Amino acid sequence: MAPLFEEIETVLNVTPVTDDIMGRNGAILRRGAEALGVRHGPIRRPVRLRMPSGRQAGHAADDAPPSRSGRGPPLRPLPG
Repeated sequence: MAPLFEEIETVLNVTPVTDDIMGRNGAILRRGAEALGVRHGPIRRPVRLRMPSGRQAGHAADDAPPSRSGRGPPLRPLPG
């Protein structure tokens, strides 16, 4: 199943959250985990590009027709 998850993460552009988004709380958590010797890391989430208008790329306006719903390319069918 790993290849399927990798494909989905690629389509959704899943990446680790950056330090500027995690902010001060993320820095505090990182320092605490390091002090305790606990494995840690930023969460991974889908990231969309911001358009100059302030809307997110791939997201349709509320009044947009269904054909502009922002859904990504179709995934290949599951085997079997």
